Amino acid sequence: MSLKPFDIEVDPPGEELMEIARRELRETPEIRASAVEELRSLLREAKDMHFSEEEEFLLIFLRPCHFYAESALKMMRRIAEFKKANHPLLHALKPEEEKLAFIEHNVVNVLTNRDQKGRRVLLVNCGAAWDPKAVSSEQLFRVFFLIHLVAQLEPATQINGVVVVLDFDGLSLKQVKALSPAFSRRLITFIQDAMPLRLKEVHILKQPYIFNMVWALFKPFIREKLKGRIFFHGMDMRKLHKHIDPTDLPANYGGDRPPINYGGREWYPCVYNYIDHINQWNTLNSDRAIVLLMFTSQIFFHGNDLSKFHRYISVDRLPADYGGNLPAIDYTGKDWYPCVEAHIEHIGKYQRCGFVESLKDRRTGMKTTAQPPFDIVTEPPSQELLEVSRRELRETPEVREEAIKQLRQLLHNATDLHYADDDDFLLIFLRPCHFYPDSALKMMRRIADFKKNNYPLMHNLLPEDEKLSFIDHKIVNVLTNRDSKGRRILIVSCGAVWDPKAVTAEKLFRMFYLVHLVAQLEPATQINGVVIVMDFEGLSLKQVRGLSPSFSKLLLTFLQEAVPLRMKEFHILKQPYIFNMVWTLFKPFIGDKLKKRLYFHGNDMKKLHKHIDPADLPKNYGGTRPALDYSSRDWYPCIEKYTEHIQRWNNYGHAAGP
Repeated sequence: MSLKPFDIEVDPPGEELMEIARRELRETPEIRASAVEELRSLLREAKDMHFSEEEEFLLIFLRPCHFYAESALKMMRRIAEFKKANHPLLHALKPEEEKLAFIEHNVVNVLTNRDQKGRRVLLVNCGAAWDPKAVSSEQLFRVFFLIHLVAQLEPATQINGVVVVLDFDGLSLKQVKALSPAFSRRLITFIQDAMPLRLKEVHILKQPYIFNMVWALFKPFIREKLKGRIFFHGMDMRKLHKHIDPTDLPANYGGDRPPINYGGREWYPCVYNYIDHINQWNTLNSDRAIVLLMFTSQIFFHGNDLSKFHRYISVDRLPADYGGNLPAIDYTGKDWYPCVEAHIEHIGKYQRCGFVESLKDRRTGMKTTAQPPFDIVTEPPSQELLEVSRRELRETPEVREEAIKQLRQLLHNATDLHYADDDDFLLIFLRPCHFYPDSALKMMRRIADFKKNNYPLMHNLLPEDEKLSFIDHKIVNVLTNRDSKGRRILIVSCGAVWDPKAVTAEKLFRMFYLVHLVAQLEPATQINGVVIVMDFEGLSLKQVRGLSPSFSKLLLTFLQEAVPLRMKEFHILKQPYIFNMVWTLFKPFIGDKLKKRLYFHGNDMKKLHKHIDPADLPKNYGGTRPALDYSSRDWYPCIEKYTEHIQRWNNYGHAAGP
């Protein structure tokens, strides 16, 4: 069939294309019909969501999800959440709003041909061709978003997928400065969670050395699946040709086709032609989107032309200020206030109304209603959280059941070890070991060895033994909120706040140890892991003298061998020059795995924000949350509350004792 070069292919897929869909996506007429009906049913049950139920529309989500209806629904929910979270940027977005970005700036382009695998090839010029003053990073994202809405209408693209080529030729500080952690996080979240297209490959070309600054922004948000699809080629187009045949590439990229002489200007009419689909997409989301659409349709702009205003409200009911027949307004809110105050009882009742329960805290996967700020969440993980565990830890009901069974048997055979073997307890070890029972048993043995080797320090340790350290000294703290990845954030103040004469290094370790015993009870922490922030502000010889090589070895051995938690990152902040003395103590005991998770930021909080969103940090660390006004004093009752678990832990380890 003959198509215009700057148009999309929306005809039903041919037999050859359907054979690819059968092989790669499980698509057959029977599976398709069953999946469409199942997804339709799931959508009807999901009262908080609004999506079209037309078969062609549902296929947009079913194809990238290999026709698993529940996975498609999860994707639709992620898309709804993304649209809600980025409402100011995406609400009622139409092509004409970014027409100039398309027409006048050659930033985003699409090859008119497909590659040898039938995939669409999207080109993004991120280097000198992009002028951030003319097209902001937000506009760049909106252009990309509009193109993806049109691309999703092509059956061939739904089936074969998309390849993205990022051209950084001529990249300079001008472009780098226009990026931000917030933009990076939004773009990567969209690509990984909210784009109903099969993203097959991302090729990064012609990147100069300064690109490392860009990569540092994006890298923290990229998960393993996407990492495996990103390829760096620099100026070596032969490396690109291993993935895309040169017969399908323009001369700009060492290909056999003519150099590109078209761009967003030529593609814009195609995007605009599908305005009906874009408008439909704008109304799809949660019910809130429909309410907003209805609300915005009732907004009218009159400027100084009050005659237009009078079409809606009679002049007999308006004051002279607005061209009405009533006297000019001679009263204010001050006169109305006694009326408002008189109904304070109703206002109080209204404030208590709302959802009995929140849906789920998306960071913990747990119900959040009435959750005290200084407590942990021990309820079973939600489906959302279990999905994270499935992706990252291999956890499925079948894998979990089999792993528990095997670990229980291994423990039974290991007569020199003594541990509880109930399911919840064994999960503490299986989750950080990705449900490999042999690895979990090795961890349990390392923990037993650590307890044995440090018997005088750890034996029968209870919260009350370090109560004064928690109550009187603000050294160890835990943020009441999690970060954007659902991780617990532990803050250790190692600088001027710490008085080693009042709280010795050993007592500091015991506090940390008790906190970790409580944290391990949270399924969300078992799955999402922990981030540690070490604040060295005001560090002096007073604190350095409180440390020792033996303490350094104790702490590093514990962190690397005997903590049954996923230690995701360590951030070292506000360290003065004297910190080099501390680092000399610790460095010999740090293994390669931990080295890769250590980050040094000094007083540059922007570097920290590349890893932890400022929306999740207090003002103390350049965040947008209030400055810390709580400490271990507030957390101590929570630790004491779980004394029973701590007592149990004290009894576990080597069966023979010390």
